[in-house]
Amino acid sequence: MKKRESFVDAVERLEQQRARRKPTKDRPSSLLVSEIRTAPEVFQPRGLFGAEHVDELHVKSLRQALEAHGRNAALQPILVMWIGRKAYCIDGHHRLAAYKAHGKLKTLPVEWYDKTVREAAEEAVRRNIEDKLPMRREAKLEAAWRMVVRCQASKSEITRATTIPASTIANMRNTLKSLEERGSADDFWSGSDSGDAIFRCRLTWAEAKRVGRQDFERDEAWEEEKVNDWADRLAKAFGKKWGEQPELAAAAIARFSERLPLKLVEAWHNDGLLEDFEWDVEE
Repeated sequence: MKKRESFVDAVERLEQQRARRKPTKDRPSSLLVSEIRTAPEVFQPRGLFGAEHVDELHVKSLRQALEAHGRNAALQPILVMWIGRKAYCIDGHHRLAAYKAHGKLKTLPVEWYDKTVREAAEEAVRRNIEDKLPMRREAKLEAAWRMVVRCQASKSEITRATTIPASTIANMRNTLKSLEERGSADDFWSGSDSGDAIFRCRLTWAEAKRVGRQDFERDEAWEEEKVNDWADRLAKAFGKKWGEQPELAAAAIARFSERLPLKLVEAWHNDGLLEDFEWDVEE
């Protein structure tokens, strides 16, 4: 079974294809149905995990609309862009499928998009969110994750484009950062963007969450680095205050998490830090 091409790999492939051959300057108002290519793993946010995933009932209703109007039938123009010398569907996959299902109309009306492949992918998300056909939440989450992986949009911009809350976007960013710290070569694509090194996660959001929940090997060097980092952060935030006012520090930790104090005691006990400690208990 052929391995699914990830979003970032597909975007990179299309951008290389676009760079190798400059698009034609022609912008006809219509194209042959057979001329229009699709790349659903990039431009169809309704489809998950690279599947084209068109709603067959919606396609059927659009085809019936075409059949009802005879030879002069036409749906709203689909959005296309030149990638090299080939026209790709950016938005309008259901309309394109309806023309193909109809079979008798050889051309269809188009409008043109002239920006980058990455910007076209985001435009596809925005148009699908605004479309009357409901977009599943899973697809919206995947679209938001794609924008997070690109690292070129703010939380508010992603929320406006996908309707996914900013808190979820923040969680996605944290997950991506965690994956980058411990990611394998198979899960990431590396390259350059205007001379700057970039890394793009190949995983879908569903896959990223699943990997994020899995335990991973933590060697001593990794643990030492984390301990030093967190100790430095505490020192910068509180200085000597915690040592001078341990009661307030304890109350703050308990307010942060009621279970954390017990977990800390358990962790210190397991590490042997409390074995020889003599508790000063008033009788």
